[in-house]
Amino acid sequence: MYIYTPPEQWTEPLFNKLSDEDNRYEFKKGDQWTTDVNEFEKTLAKEICALANSFGGTLFLGVEDKTKNIVGVPKIGKGR
Repeated sequence: MYIYTPPEQWTEPLFNKLSDEDNRYEFKKGDQWTTDVNEFEKTLAKEICALANSFGGTLFLGVEDKTKNIVGVPKIGKGR
């Protein structure tokens, strides 16, 4: 059984060496969540469950899928 072990610290050079998305890495851009907090929560919950049900992994928020450009995520306020 293989259990994913992430590096102790992510650096930009290490991030740039990553392959495309696979069972260890998932990239989510996040711009589609600017207006719908519930959609953000649903998508995030699905991704976390998928990684938890496999051998673990790293979810990168604010990163484009194909190019791995770091675009950040919008601030979403909820509650007080």
